[in-house]
Parts: sequence; C-alpha cells; structure tokens
Amino acid sequence: MWSKLAIFAAILTLVCIFGLGFKFVRRIRNYYLERYDFLLADYEETVSAAGFISNMLDEDDKPRWKYKDVVETTIIHGDGTCDVIRRYTIEAAENPAQMLKIRIIADDMAEPILFLRNLKFQIKCIGSHNGTVRHLVSLNDHLKKIICIFFLPPIKPNDMRALEIQYTWPNFAANLIERGKTDFFASFESCDADDTAEVRLEFHFASELGEIFFEPDFVMTGGVLKSDNTDPAFNTWIYTHPKMPMAHKKINFHATK
Repeated sequence: MWSKLAIFAAILTLVCIFGLGFKFVRRIRNYYLERYDFLLADYEETVSAAGFISNMLDEDDKPRWKYKDVVETTIIHGDGTCDVIRRYTIEAAENPAQMLKIRIIADDMAEPILFLRNLKFQIKCIGSHNGTVRHLVSLNDHLKKIICIFFLPPIKPNDMRALEIQYTWPNFAANLIERGKTDFFASFESCDADDTAEVRLEFHFASELGEIFFEPDFVMTGGVLKSDNTDPAFNTWIYTHPKMPMAHKKINFHATK
C-alpha cells in the first residue's frame, strides 16, 4: 500500500507535469495566433498594394482589350458548392493590354472565404499564344473577390492571349439551398463599342437538387438558352450566343427550385 506521503507526491508530480504541459500548449497557441495576425496583416497590405497598382495601370478607367470568345462552366453540387472554369480569349486593341480584372461574388449565405487559396484558385495561359500570367487580389471581402490578372509580357496590339481560370467555392450557391432561389451573373468590358464575341455559358445542377427552373433577366437578342439533360447526374442549362455584344455587357440568370 502506498503511504499518504507517496500518494501526495505522485499527485503533485502529475499536477506539475500537466501544468507545464498546459503552459507549453498555451505558448504554442499564442505563437500561432500572433503568427496568424502577422500573416493576415501582411496579406491585407498586399491586397492594398494590388489595388494601388491596378489603379495605376487602369488610371483612365478604360479597358484595353476586346473578347474573341468566352466559355464558362459552373457545376453546382448538392450542398451549393460550385466548381467554376472560365476560359477567355482576348485581344489587345491599339495599346498593349497589361491587366484584366475578374470578380467572384458568392451568395450572401455562402461560406465566407478569407484567402483566395482556400478557393483552390488557379490561372494559366492555354492554347498556342505565348506569355504567362500572374495575379493579385485587389478586393478581399469574405463573399467577394476582385482579382487583377497581369499579362507577362503585356499583350501587344492585335495579339491575343487565351486564359483558363478555375476555382471552387464551398456553399457558393447557398441561397438556392436555403431559400430555393439564387442568381448567376457575368459582366464584361471591352475597348470596342462594337465588339462581339462567341459566348457559351454552362450551368450543371446536381440532380439531387431536384428540378431547376432557369431563366434570363436580360434581353437575349440573338442568344439561345436551352436545357440539356443528357447526363442523368445533372440538370443542365446552356446559354449560347454566336456574336454577343461585349461592351459594358451584364447578364443575369435566375435559378429557382
């Protein structure tokens, strides 16, 4: 049998061990919290700098490109998560095109995202056109991102560059899940008031979402919206336009279930 003194000594030893362990864990936690705050502040400074740079390059507030073709594919999963692939072919006008801005705006009930990397964001040049791209975030709200895409080297007048952009936003279309309706939209700018481009927008809704009613909220002059249910795993809607006007163009679709 242990004596009372031995039991007391054992308890005291355990208390010391757990106390030291707790202090160690707390120090580690505080270190990473401080490190996180530092990285977040550094990231916010980078975002601010990106906004400043984009304003310098875009000081006349006029696009220096025009679109040749646009293909966007959005896959809406059963929980509202969206996988998006955007492919653009753009052409520089009279002046070299150095930068293109894109926007990503989630539903107000979507999962807030702090860092762009959490969206598995990827961008690359595709096709036979030479050049590379880099990107910086110039607006970093939890439900809205503006990304500045920089062309290296700048696209020369009358030359073209093809891009592919991919990302996944968890619970992006949360309004469709929670409220039974949401909107999908796209906007485009062009340096040419008469610019037109071949456009194809695909929306693939997981069949577990049930029947989806999909309709435009803009005048579809020359465009066609049709359903395509050849794949039983999805309820698909496809909008196509052979020569859609691209200058100050905004299009919006309502999805309801």
